[in-house]
This record gives sequence, C-alpha cells and structure tokens, in this order.
Amino acid sequence: MGKVIDADANGDFVEASLKGFMENGFISFIKRYKKLRLFDENLDTIEVEDSDGYEVIYEGAYNNETEEFNGEWEIRYDLMPLSTEKTIEEFCDGTWWMKKLKD
Repeated sequence: MGKVIDADANGDFVEASLKGFMENGFISFIKRYKKLRLFDENLDTIEVEDSDGYEVIYEGAYNNETEEFNGEWEIRYDLMPLSTEKTIEEFCDGTWWMKKLKD
C-alpha cells in the first residue's frame, strides 16, 4: 500500500491511500480518501467532517502504441441512510489516462 497526493479542481492538495496491481498490461488500483469531498453551489470543494471517506476504483490497460494507460474510474459512496436497511448511494464514473513524463 502506498499514498498519493492529488490536486483537486480548486488546486487544494488531498492525500489518499493507494493499493492495486498490474498484470499483463491490465492495471487496477483503488485510491481511498479519508473524508468525503463534494462541490457546493459555487463549485467550491467542501469536506464533509462526519463522513467515512470514499474510494475511487480505477481499471484500465496499457496501450503499447501510445505508451500510456487508459481506462475507467468509478466512485460510490453512501449519501444518506433511509433506514437500517436502505441507503441512498451516489455513483459517478468517467475515463482516465496516465502517461510517464519524459525525463
């Protein structure tokens, strides 16, 4: 397990744990953030203090032609418990790419 420091949309730096693997050109990793971060009505990032955090799950493949990884990411987190048996869950997904910078 490792750690990563990301810059969010507002330029704030956020630390997350990082765990994953790579095998035969396939890559899978999970970034776990300690606190849930949302956007307010002004698109400013807010941190939800009483939250359990969230995970971003990444899966993708290496492209030999472009020498980069690309794939899909997914975020799921509990937004609001409705009862002891039901919870509203938020889901977001998208695409990502990663390439080594030239020395």
